[in-house]
Amino acid sequence: MTPMTGWLAGRFGRKQVFMTAIIGFTIASALCGAAQSLGQIVGFRLLQGAFGAALVPLSAGRADGRLSAGGTGPRHGHLGHGRDPGPIVARRSAAG
Repeated sequence: MTPMTGWLAGRFGRKQVFMTAIIGFTIASALCGAAQSLGQIVGFRLLQGAFGAALVPLSAGRADGRLSAGGTGPRHGHLGHGRDPGPIVARRSAAG
């Protein structure tokens, strides 16, 4: 899905694809929470992955479009700050 994101954004518009990805990811996440079987959770996680795959490149593209050429490096670094602590926090909370 990630390689298709650029093509979809060019064909339908970046904002439309981004909003569809956010709404689809949210609905798929809710369906994961409501799953009643292993088959359902696997299917809903696949759906969640399909919608979620578009979020990172579209977010990065949005950051690039809002900044001058010299400011993109720090912005991309800040985009990772929200994602990077997750595995650390999860490991510590599971350990104790």
